[in-house]
Amino acid sequence: MIFLVALAELMNFNLIAKAAAGFMVIGISMVFAGLFTIATDLNMLNMIWMVLTPNINAGMWLMLPLYCTYIPFVLFEIYLILTHKREWAKRLALPILVLSIGVDLIEYYIQAKLFSMNTARHLWTEFPFLTFYFIISAFVSSLGVMGIISFLAHRNKVEYNDLMDLIRRAMLFFVSILGLYEIFGYMTVDKDWAFLILFGPFRYIYFTGYIFLTLALPFLCIVKARKPIFTLLASICVVIGGFVGRYLFVY
Repeated sequence: MIFLVALAELMNFNLIAKAAAGFMVIGISMVFAGLFTIATDLNMLNMIWMVLTPNINAGMWLMLPLYCTYIPFVLFEIYLILTHKREWAKRLALPILVLSIGVDLIEYYIQAKLFSMNTARHLWTEFPFLTFYFIISAFVSSLGVMGIISFLAHRNKVEYNDLMDLIRRAMLFFVSILGLYEIFGYMTVDKDWAFLILFGPFRYIYFTGYIFLTLALPFLCIVKARKPIFTLLASICVVIGGFVGRYLFVY
């Protein structure tokens, strides 16, 4: 979400500027939520020793300097937006954009390495361009969150219709890319594993919870310009479908 807002800043989408601070606050909140989950999972004692005895070869340790560098940039960007320093905010957008790409690439690479230790997780070890798959699906889910926030915070404001239409067009693009990726991906992975997902015990949750909610229904809602309520429906669907997709992958 932070990446998309920074990209919109660089592309001079003035419409996004009216909602940028809210989007970035939600984005940084998700980052802190993820860090909190990692901290509680490792327990605080382990976290302290990670700082006192750094191991740069450990994937989990590498996340610490990444986010310690990334988070201050985002917080300062939010400050500039809230104080209406637009020019400075645009100048900072490019470093945030670059950092977002770097953090995402390294983070998903580390996750893939961790899960690949268990060879039973075929989707993690065989799915092509896994890092880019997660980035694209994250864009879809982020646009869903942005659609929901726009409805809750801007539905009575003059920019609401234009803002929802911009989200609709961006979501349509990334949903289409994600759909093509799904076809390519399952033609590439191990056939036995693909059949387990597509025709085995996971077929109902895959087709109903993921394909229908993340791809089919949102595409039908946003394929052409309609009332903002259809974009809101698509937004809710892709957020729910995103969780289902993560469940299938982690399995």
